[in-house]
Amino acid sequence: MLKISIKKVIKYLFVSLLVSLVLVLVVSALTLKVLFLTNNNLRETTNGKVKPGGNSVVEKDYFRTKPVFSQDGNILVFLEGGKFRKDGGWGVRLRVSPWNNNWRIEDTSYVEGTTWLTDNKDVAFEHQNFFKATWTNDGNKLAVFLPHKVVIKNFEKQNEKFDDGFGNFFVSTVLREKTLDEVILNGQFDTNFAPDAFYFSKSGEELFFAKDAKLFQVWPEKRLVYAIPSEQGDIYPLPGSNGFGYFSPSEPYGSYDLIIVRNSQESTYKTPIKGMDYAGDIIFSPDSTHLCAGLGASGHYGYTIFEVGATEEIVNGQQYSYCVKWLDNYRVLVKNIPYFYQWSTQYYIVDVRTSDIQFVDNIDGQPEDWEGLY
Repeated sequence: MLKISIKKVIKYLFVSLLVSLVLVLVVSALTLKVLFLTNNNLRETTNGKVKPGGNSVVEKDYFRTKPVFSQDGNILVFLEGGKFRKDGGWGVRLRVSPWNNNWRIEDTSYVEGTTWLTDNKDVAFEHQNFFKATWTNDGNKLAVFLPHKVVIKNFEKQNEKFDDGFGNFFVSTVLREKTLDEVILNGQFDTNFAPDAFYFSKSGEELFFAKDAKLFQVWPEKRLVYAIPSEQGDIYPLPGSNGFGYFSPSEPYGSYDLIIVRNSQESTYKTPIKGMDYAGDIIFSPDSTHLCAGLGASGHYGYTIFEVGATEEIVNGQQYSYCVKWLDNYRVLVKNIPYFYQWSTQYYIVDVRTSDIQFVDNIDGQPEDWEGLY
């Protein structure tokens, strides 16, 4: 007769449960949600499975800009334009939308006092060319870049209990506006299009934007902070600091150095970039030790990932590949649009420690300009 030890059974069950838990955590760690607009409807995909969002239909000639997520991914902001005025005229308004458990945009989430009215349809659409938004690290402060001005908002987040009308209660995050500031851009601070970079300082008490090889502070005071000596290149922020970096052409032709500026002190680093006509679109890792950058040459455009100060790259992307977002100090999300099938978008995670590239998701159909990651 087979004898089974109770201790062995318990041990087996414990190990099985532990293995299952590890698998769940691994799968959860690789879950990617993508929000995008297609056929004028807001939709969400989770690992390739698409479900429609709510309150998202955009009527003909209306527009919504690409959303910008808060640091915790729970709140997004975008511009909405259309004929929603009572007199039938055109208007543009700012939407600041907390997401509830069903991932639906609140109907009343546009912020009072941030509706700009215009009788000119072209002027309304002009807002799309300027729109940029950025949050402070704590998610309590928001800045929006608009034609010829910057709007700064300070919010207080509160959790409130709601009744759905059927006796079911749920908790939703509500934003309460505390203050509003508006900075008019004129002279050297004005620009014809959205800036290359737009961000708060580490403390959230200063606001900067970069455009045409110059870095400006626009709040609480306006001043020119830095100008690239060669007047060529774009400036990109170092996360969690007041520093920034940019590429500077070097020798031989097609080579680039990386210039990093911290506390007004410049440091120059050699890079593995060679034979390129264009180097830019830098996204630094959260600890600023690595970067993912877009490179272009002779009709080719793809990303490259390397460590600051290294002369060898970690990974080079193929044609039509792009940096998307650093997930942590070691993993970066990238996307690829297949050369021979440009009606799908593939997402991968690159681990700079191992150079491993792991497939995450594929979306049939272009996400267009409304793509947002959280």
